[in-house]
Amino acid sequence: LKSYNRTSLLSHMIKYLTLVAVLVLIFIVISIVSLISSRRGIERMDDVNDELLAVYQVGAKVRMVMPAFYYLIMFQNETNYKIKNEDPRDQLESCIEGIGNGNKVLLTDLSLETREEKNITEILDGNLCKYVTDTYREDCEKLTNNRSFGMLGIQSKYYQVTDVFTTYMETADPSFEYANQMIEIMSADLGNLHLVLYDAYDALATQLIYVFNNKADNNLNKTYTLFIWNMLIIVFAEMLIQIIVLRRFDGLNIGIKKVLRVIPYRIVEENKILGFYLSREFNNELRGLTN
Repeated sequence: LKSYNRTSLLSHMIKYLTLVAVLVLIFIVISIVSLISSRRGIERMDDVNDELLAVYQVGAKVRMVMPAFYYLIMFQNETNYKIKNEDPRDQLESCIEGIGNGNKVLLTDLSLETREEKNITEILDGNLCKYVTDTYREDCEKLTNNRSFGMLGIQSKYYQVTDVFTTYMETADPSFEYANQMIEIMSADLGNLHLVLYDAYDALATQLIYVFNNKADNNLNKTYTLFIWNMLIIVFAEMLIQIIVLRRFDGLNIGIKKVLRVIPYRIVEENKILGFYLSREFNNELRGLTN
């Protein structure tokens, strides 16, 4: 009967409750890791979204510069004619500035992690022609000196062509004949350069969308995995409490235990019959505590 006391009972309870506490701690840690991982994933997707927006903005300038030049030739004396609520001259200047800063935007607004993606690296400074449409692939190979540089080099060439636009704008009251001369000079230098660059921006945007979707899928998979681990820990902790801890103490007769509390130990020691009776009554409980 000496082993059947409050200390033994408390010792077993502490042992199993400690195990439960450890499981709860693991659950909390995994939950925190899951939240941090989800937050980082969302932030990364937000960064890619910003990068995609920057690419679209520069790409829009690249596509608009040619129409803006032609609109300026035709409507330079029409003060009421606007392009996106801007004068044709202002629109053209904005487009030329955007193209001039295009490479800087691509190298600064695109994160190092994004630029290190294999496909994006090739588009920016590698085998760009692999990603343009079949219609302009041959032009791309010629313009890139047989694939010796990528989109950044093409954009630098295109910016040089815009010098014709700047020269035209700096001319006081240019005539249509002068405009035709500028167009002929531009056409000789341009070829299909602008069309290749359009394809390049489309390909870059497509790859950024792929990166965005890939990051979203990875984030979802990580969150799902951590959720499964959390559920397993919850189920295991519940089984531990229900099957091991509660069943362990289920055999304890709390009513008899209360009787023991009011019987002095000296009486039990001196009365052998009472001692044998209590030993027989507490047989299962003693086994439950010692195993």
